[in-house]
Amino acid sequence: MDALFFELTETINAKLRLVSVRKAEKAFPDGTVPDAAGDPVGKVRVKNSKDGKVAWSVSTRIQAKGQEVMRISCWCGETIDVPHLQVVMDCKDGFASFCADLIPRYDMLTKPEHLCYFDDLNTLALDLRNNPRIGNSFTTGITSLTYRGGLSPVALCGHCSMSVFTAEVPDKIRLLVDTWLQLVARTPVASMPIPGLAHRDRCVRHNYEDLHPLNLQHHKICGPEVCESLKQVMQAFDPPTRYSTVAAPSSRATNLDFNTGTITESAPAPELQARASLAPDTHAETTQCKACLVQ
Repeated sequence: MDALFFELTETINAKLRLVSVRKAEKAFPDGTVPDAAGDPVGKVRVKNSKDGKVAWSVSTRIQAKGQEVMRISCWCGETIDVPHLQVVMDCKDGFASFCADLIPRYDMLTKPEHLCYFDDLNTLALDLRNNPRIGNSFTTGITSLTYRGGLSPVALCGHCSMSVFTAEVPDKIRLLVDTWLQLVARTPVASMPIPGLAHRDRCVRHNYEDLHPLNLQHHKICGPEVCESLKQVMQAFDPPTRYSTVAAPSSRATNLDFNTGTITESAPAPELQARASLAPDTHAETTQCKACLVQ
């Protein structure tokens, strides 16, 4: 799993010519992530592309208490409407949980033309979901609405033993990442920001980090103060400015059982039910995915 993580990060950095972002150094000056006691438990690297296609790319690898969590998050800029990339690989007690996905930039039912970005991965995703050796995150074990609500139709998600992961999963994740890289490479940059994308991206990025149960597991390793700093880095130091007053799923306690892949949520505490969560209220307008026009 380590080798796959380093391979993917190096490939993304090289093909997109990503450069380091100095802004992130204020949170983790040398890229070292400490635990609550101040001992180093991992590394974080932040990059972007000078052409604006990738606005914020974060790779993290954290090891603590017999658990290893590796993540790659690439958030595209507002001058292209290519989906964002997320890869999470989590290993503990000989079991692996993973999710590699393209995060949509629009609501699929209001912008069905955006589905063209996902066409080439549909068969791959269906094959993985039908693999009896890999626990299916869509039909078994996952009770978290937050988790399921953040997945695209082609998400490669599951849980299995490390031996099964090593034999059957890496090539599928490589193909998803390679497909995303090709989409980014062939999509032209718009002369002006695409209306609505920036606001929606901020909200999705904020809630993805703040509410997603797998990411909460990641943050808990480091203690509350460090995990808040790490969360801000993952959110690109760029909070949304519009708020709604709906109950936040992050007020629920989340737990991940690595033996079964089961994620559960307990009911939120009464005093947290009124906590405000961020929700986008604008949608970008496009006529067709730019990558589909450039073949």
